[in-house]
Amino acid sequence: MNYETLIEERQSLRSFEQKEVPAAALQEVERYFGETARILPEIGLELHCAAGIGTGLEGIAGYGGNAFRAPLYLVVLSEEKEGWLENAGFVSEQLLLKLTELGISACWLTLTDEAATKRALGIESDKKAAALLAVGYARAERAEKRLDIDTPANVKVDTRAGHIAPKISEQALFFEEKFGQEASFVEDQFDPVLDKALYAASLAPSFHNRQAYRYLQAGRDLYLLDGADEKTTAEDRQLSLGATMANFWLVYSNYNPAAARWEIGGEASAEMQLPAEYRVAAKLRLY
Repeated sequence: MNYETLIEERQSLRSFEQKEVPAAALQEVERYFGETARILPEIGLELHCAAGIGTGLEGIAGYGGNAFRAPLYLVVLSEEKEGWLENAGFVSEQLLLKLTELGISACWLTLTDEAATKRALGIESDKKAAALLAVGYARAERAEKRLDIDTPANVKVDTRAGHIAPKISEQALFFEEKFGQEASFVEDQFDPVLDKALYAASLAPSFHNRQAYRYLQAGRDLYLLDGADEKTTAEDRQLSLGATMANFWLVYSNYNPAAARWEIGGEASAEMQLPAEYRVAAKLRLY
């Protein structure tokens, strides 16, 4: 899979044709699920597929209870352990990219009522429903700009066909040594592989397009910082963290096959000068 291209091509669609996803494509997604990279391989995961649900998820999942009546829903089920949601988001983002490769659209949905969602989808597993994806073939949409966020500062908006989501610029996303200290992305002065990986990370989906996280490099380590956000639930933020970690790592490890994996958690040093509303969500040893 050409992850860089797929990350750029992927769009979050919320309008689906009532067209069945072929069994062969679904089998390919299920096969790929078993091959996905994990942050925490020791956490048990399952993939549940449910078709023909119609309006069965309305009011219990989705954006404001709107589940977009997708022809197919995918649910990543997980053991509930430390880092389980970040791990599920990491895997789910890979599934989204695989669907993109297959020419199939998808979007994340909020699990407003986890237990009711499992009942509606006929899930009997004792694992928790961690991530929910609406899946299908996209219905054509007008080219338009759309912002879920309240403050459009520091976001880049591109007009293209389909559902439009703003994405944070690399300059606003990434700091060096201390919070708020922007890096110079001048060619020949910045690691080109890190540049590519951060660009991929900036394109990751996040709920309501809030992208409250930031990246900070201090010495040999890259830290992912989780910012408090009253518009997004803690669970949705953790899934979004997993998604941006996936985009970064898929690209970074492609150029550095021996790249370390993300570690959940970590401590900030005083020199990093983190604002009170930020915490270290994960870190990765760059070299």
